[in-house]
Amino acid sequence: MGHACRLTRPDDASAALAQLLNDRKIAKASHPLILAWRCHDDEGKLQQGKDDCGEAAAGGQLAHLLESSGIENGIVAVTRWYGGVPIGSARFRHITSCAKEALELAGMLPRGEEKKEGEAVVKSRKRRKR
Repeated sequence: MGHACRLTRPDDASAALAQLLNDRKIAKASHPLILAWRCHDDEGKLQQGKDDCGEAAAGGQLAHLLESSGIENGIVAVTRWYGGVPIGSARFRHITSCAKEALELAGMLPRGEEKKEGEAVVKSRKRRKR
């Protein structure tokens, strides 16, 4: 599940994360908040942070996504539940894909002709092999 919203100050990141953790389903997830954020402080200096939340290097991938997309003043977080089957490096593709979709729905990444402003929550779609 992906979450994304705009930030006006670096302190807003903590408030956004606290709000997400109020959801019991998110709080009990195997990896509740894999995240990255970037925001300008009052002096105009770009501050940034990330958290892997137990998924080695996942926060760094989200930070790279924000930076390479030119996104400033925003946060993206992905919640991941371990389903009992190891999926190897595919988990990073799922995390990044979910983050991109959340950023698109929040209007922070272009999505074709359509753009929506505000906060976004996205549930990833699992593909079935046939």
